[in-house]
Amino acid sequence: MQQAQVNLFADMGAQPTTLMNGLVPAAKSADATAPSVNISSPPPAAPKNGKKYTVSGTAVDAGGGVVAGVEYSTDAGAHWRPAQGTTSWTFSYVQQGMGTESLLVRAIDDSANYPSTATVVPLTVAGSYSVFGENAPATADSGDGSAVELGLRFTPRPTASLPVFVSTRALQTLEPIPGRYGQRPARNWQP
Repeated sequence: MQQAQVNLFADMGAQPTTLMNGLVPAAKSADATAPSVNISSPPPAAPKNGKKYTVSGTAVDAGGGVVAGVEYSTDAGAHWRPAQGTTSWTFSYVQQGMGTESLLVRAIDDSANYPSTATVVPLTVAGSYSVFGENAPATADSGDGSAVELGLRFTPRPTASLPVFVSTRALQTLEPIPGRYGQRPARNWQP
């Protein structure tokens, strides 16, 4: 890690006055070219909202450096998440949104070069819309008996469904409201 810092400072044009034992001086890298990514297994062009997809591909640094990592964004670049692997990479995500969306992928090399524009995968999200999708709660029932009132704003559509999570403890005391919400669910997770 300490040698990596020496190398990084050299790329920024800074050289130490003295070095610890075991560290060697570094020269500024001549690599100024960002790596490129190739998506070999993209999601479908019309993915379904709430469904989990796995994306994979390769990355190459033609500038003479080494690919240090690959990142992806499902929210137009506001947040970037790391993919697994470098020159051969993969990641899984749950598709969110509706209509026209984009999946962005970019690579970064060992000289901190990354492209000014990420590789864009245009998507037209279709299907029923979901709050949770294939993301079931990690803990199905915490055993908490205290009441909590939660709200969710949505616009119903004739073919829409709303997944509902109800804990086992809540099911023991849940009373249906006739004519309003129907009968209580028979199991915890209702698609």
